[in-house]
Amino acid sequence: MLRGCPSVRIMNPRRLPSDRLVPGLRAKQSNHVWRTPLATSATSRDPFGFGEFTVRLLASLLMVLATWNPGGWSFVHWVSSAPSLGAIHAFTGVVLLIGWVILLRATLNSLGLLGLALGAMLLAAGVWLLFDLGVLHQGSSSLFGWIAIVCVGLLLALGLSWSHLWRRLTGQVDTDDFDGK
Repeated sequence: MLRGCPSVRIMNPRRLPSDRLVPGLRAKQSNHVWRTPLATSATSRDPFGFGEFTVRLLASLLMVLATWNPGGWSFVHWVSSAPSLGAIHAFTGVVLLIGWVILLRATLNSLGLLGLALGAMLLAAGVWLLFDLGVLHQGSSSLFGWIAIVCVGLLLALGLSWSHLWRRLTGQVDTDDFDGK
């Protein structure tokens, strides 16, 4: 076993899968428990790619668009145009609030406040660059709303995907799981 490397316990296997081992490393068996280095077992079973990021991006954009959008079809527009608020408004608002709490907490846990600020600055500078290059024009006021929606959706999707991206870039596993042992 590698010194200083935490291990993963695989209980009572008939045969240890060979794809979990790095050439030259051997798993140790003690009391019918196989122990393998964490880094070798975590890299072989995470198929994170463009498709998984796209799903996270679409879910983030759906949450932002459902809350508010310049097109007028959103929760904010629905509630503001209702003559009186009812149970359906409260239920929908709580569902959206739960979704926002999950997305924001995951993003803040993953990126941190500094990472979120840096990501926002990068997106703002990118939008500025697109205006300077003439790709975007200041023709309509709703354009800024759509740009903000896309930027918030990108930040949330990046926050949801950051642990996978970080592991791909650096080989380091990022986790917040703690079982108290």
